[in-house]
Amino acid sequence: MSKTIYLSLFLIILRCSTIAAIEDKYLEARINDAGGRNKKDVFISCEEGCAQTVSDSNGKARIKLPPQLKETDWVTIKIQGLALISPWNGKLSIPSFTNKPGNISLVVVAHKGDREILKSGDAVAALTAKILSRVKGEYEARLKDEMSRERREVSDDERQFVLREVADSIGFSPKELDEAIRELGRSTQDPYQQGLVALYEQNYPKAEELLTRSYEIRKETKAKADNDFADAAFFLGRSLFEQVKYNEAIKKFQEVDSLRKDDPVVLGWLAHSLDKVSRYTEAEPLMRRALAMDERSFGSGHTKVANRLNNLAMLLRATNRLSEAEPLMRRAVAIDERNFGSDHPNVANRLSNLAALLNDANRLSEAEPLIRRALAISERSLGSDHPSVAIHLNNLAHLLYKMNRLSEAEPLMRRALAIGERTLGSDHPDVAARVNNLAMLLKVTNRLSEAEPLMRRALAIDERSFGSGHPSVARDLNNLADLLKDTNRSSEAEPLMRRALAIVERTLGSDHPEVARYLYNLGTLLYNTNRSSEAEPLMRRALAIGERSLGSDHPEVAAFLSNLADLLRVTNRLSEAELMMRRALAIYERSFGSDHPSVAKPLNNLAMVLLHTNRLSEAEPLMRRALAIRERTLGSDHPEVARYLHNLAQLFYNANRLSEAEPLVRRALAIVEKAIGPEHPNVATLLENHAALLRKMNRNNEAEKLEVRAKGIREKANRK
Repeated sequence: MSKTIYLSLFLIILRCSTIAAIEDKYLEARINDAGGRNKKDVFISCEEGCAQTVSDSNGKARIKLPPQLKETDWVTIKIQGLALISPWNGKLSIPSFTNKPGNISLVVVAHKGDREILKSGDAVAALTAKILSRVKGEYEARLKDEMSRERREVSDDERQFVLREVADSIGFSPKELDEAIRELGRSTQDPYQQGLVALYEQNYPKAEELLTRSYEIRKETKAKADNDFADAAFFLGRSLFEQVKYNEAIKKFQEVDSLRKDDPVVLGWLAHSLDKVSRYTEAEPLMRRALAMDERSFGSGHTKVANRLNNLAMLLRATNRLSEAEPLMRRAVAIDERNFGSDHPNVANRLSNLAALLNDANRLSEAEPLIRRALAISERSLGSDHPSVAIHLNNLAHLLYKMNRLSEAEPLMRRALAIGERTLGSDHPDVAARVNNLAMLLKVTNRLSEAEPLMRRALAIDERSFGSGHPSVARDLNNLADLLKDTNRSSEAEPLMRRALAIVERTLGSDHPEVARYLYNLGTLLYNTNRSSEAEPLMRRALAIGERSLGSDHPEVAAFLSNLADLLRVTNRLSEAELMMRRALAIYERSFGSDHPSVAKPLNNLAMVLLHTNRLSEAEPLMRRALAIRERTLGSDHPEVARYLHNLAQLFYNANRLSEAEPLVRRALAIVEKAIGPEHPNVATLLENHAALLRKMNRNNEAEKLEVRAKGIREKANRK
């Protein structure tokens, strides 16, 4: 009896399995030419493994889908022997498998050189979208201006490169396609198409207005999964991004991502926007996903993969994971060398980025030949007056600046500035960056009267170019304020710093690392003007932001720790100060090595805490080591060396080793007089300190002469 029951059950199961057999699924497509006519005999398939099929006499094609695909998934279509015009990104959404007219997807193809392409508004709009999707997604972060934290705009040369590639794919010249795009902007009444053209023409406020209108129309009239709605949201996100509205752009790209899962273009832009507001932990997995997709689609040696590797490496560099970033950058260099040849401008850009990473790791001798090679490639391939040559010149100057080879750096900066003025015009934002860089070098070489008008010029250019609330304006304000602080004009500097801080908080968000830097700078100014109680909360907030956004072991976090620790030292909270200084020193040594220039300051600051707690034998070797680093990296006559000499002299004074202290004070005084002039108030302070030392050595006549001179300097300064 029991066996019969089991057999019956088994037969039922077999019958059920037969009934539940999986049916084949198809994507219905209608193939048109650029003139809107049905196109027969077009071979179409997809990258996800669809069976190839051919369109019938009515232009219809039934594409058999692999079983793993389901409704709302996306497929990337492949067309044999013709140019794919639309969809611009080659992607179709799989609709419901019910047989409805609305479930048929439109595909537009054309023969290369077919004039109807340029006459069709829809075709030109699709080509414009294709250009916009690539022109910055592929080039952003390729080449960085290392002396400016601000993003570099994509150059006209790079825009022309993408325009030329898209034009070549349809059999026209870049000029013909450019003219067709601009004509579309004049003739169309569709806000989406108008917005695309405005974005192409870099009129970002107009693009935002038009694309917002298109977005709202499509949101109301179409299903949210519709491809047209996703396009409107994507390009609206692009227009917001270009106006530094990164958080708003993120929301739009997230909306597109919810509709177009696993689209590497969308993932790339979303990651890039997150990166801009330092949401690195969210950006990184998206970059890795986009990289993996492009490796699967194009192969590990494709130039698109090199771009993804480069952008991921730049994120790792920003989060101080240099050892992880380096092999990715080297792989990107190798890919471009294989694809373009060793003397191609793309290779120069990769080399420059790799050199910047080595610069960060203090491997300066390795970085210099890479930058020089990048410069030589650009000069040979693009000409000596090309804007990219100016960037390589500037990056080489930055390296030489860091190596204290300032006399070599200055002519490179001046040449980079001259190229920018000739090729871009004297009021271009890139020229403002060059002017600012030169001003910073002049400031470091104590030519403050030359530096100030350059900084004011950079500020004026950026305010005209971007408006008064742009991050570039904040950078200019901050740099000018720092110069005013150094010329003892703190009351003029403070409102500029506060305005700069307000700009970056408003544009980048209150937890961005750039906000931490501006808080740090304002806190330092308040601290230097004896307003420690106002400075401390700003410094603590800067430290908290840095730890959250950059990680607790980042060198910038060490800088925040070191500055706050110095404030704690001055306000006699020595045990807390010592802990912070030791932590800062450990971060610097781990990040850069024990002899890096950045190590000198925390060594000196820790020694000062030990000095104030009368642990002179512990403090002395730290001071000597800090002084040796400064002399080696800055030269023996640098004002910073004078400060370290003075601190060591103070230690000897406290230890009653007066004969050792006095020559150090003399040398420090000579350096400062040479650097800032004999009538500067800081010279008066050194004269007074030297006089106090001489009196303790019973050399009262010498001391009195110094005191009289110091008094004269102060009286003269007060009269001013």
